[in-house]
Amino acid sequence: MECLEKGNKKITDKDITGIASEFCVLSMLLRIGADATLTLGNKKEVDIIVTKNGKALTIDVKGLRSTGDFILGNHENSFQDKNHYFIFVHYTKFSDILSLPEFFVVPAVKISNLIKERNGIKNISLKTLRESYFYTEETLKVFL
Repeated sequence: MECLEKGNKKITDKDITGIASEFCVLSMLLRIGADATLTLGNKKEVDIIVTKNGKALTIDVKGLRSTGDFILGNHENSFQDKNHYFIFVHYTKFSDILSLPEFFVVPAVKISNLIKERNGIKNISLKTLRESYFYTEETLKVFL
């Protein structure tokens, strides 16, 4: 795994994939006219906030550039929030900027059924997302 140095913190490929995924999703939301804002910080559950009809919809973005699973982490607090969503971004060719990633938009209230636990880590397989939540043009309209 390649690392970049920023001060005394190493930025890994995983960090870069996560940041790229957040900006990619934010770009898509802004381009369709959503009132979306990126949150900043480390170890956060909310990456993007969308304001819709005076209410806040929150999004947790997960990025992946391999064929493995998306690591979910400990987000049980958000699983029952009807205004919270997970957007999974899968890159098949991360370095090729002309190659579009796959997107999967999942309401938090439906996420529990997709989770598998391996070695104490909650994750969701790419295969499961492909079977149930493949992105279409209509998918992001929930944020308008």
